[in-house]
Amino acid sequence: MKITPLHRARWLCRMAAGSFCFLLLLGLVLPFCAGAQEFKIVPKQDPRVPNGKVMALQGTVGQGGEKFIIEGLGILQPVEVTLISKDPNADLTLQLCKFDWKKPERSGSTKGTGIQTFKIRTEGDLKIFVAAAQGENPYQLAVWVGDEVRPGIRPAFIPKDEYKKLKGGMGTGSGFGSPVLWIIAFLLGAILVVLIVFLKRGR
Repeated sequence: MKITPLHRARWLCRMAAGSFCFLLLLGLVLPFCAGAQEFKIVPKQDPRVPNGKVMALQGTVGQGGEKFIIEGLGILQPVEVTLISKDPNADLTLQLCKFDWKKPERSGSTKGTGIQTFKIRTEGDLKIFVAAAQGENPYQLAVWVGDEVRPGIRPAFIPKDEYKKLKGGMGTGSGFGSPVLWIIAFLLGAILVVLIVFLKRGR
């Protein structure tokens, strides 16, 4: 069976092991202060996930919404945030913000599909906002933070022996790629042109 983003997100959410309150008791989702609707998400390593760290939680959300923050992300880490609504027709909003909660960089709804996923890379903190268009709606939120993926970039400098091989066995002081030979060829060409002009005038 093909693993779709919805299947993967639901599998991650099952690791919430019960409810949002259970996660609070474990200390995996930490409120910033008493009475605030802001929570810090701390992804954890899981043996069932070979790459990166995950966090999955579930609860209910209304029009006031709930705010989550992930701290200390690196630009080389892939991040995937998925919101799932129990009712595919429910209009739950998922927003990702960098600095200001009122200015989301990514925004989408679960309406019609029951799922909204964003894949991003960022440096520092990431703000996540979840809200319902109306009423109280059950939801599941899954966050995956992958290991750093470093691009395979060739070094700016190569060994001299390798450079000679690329030049067909000729170094910087010999061969057709040598600046000295190009200067000599240019001078010989100039002398040849002068001789031709001189001979023509002599006629």
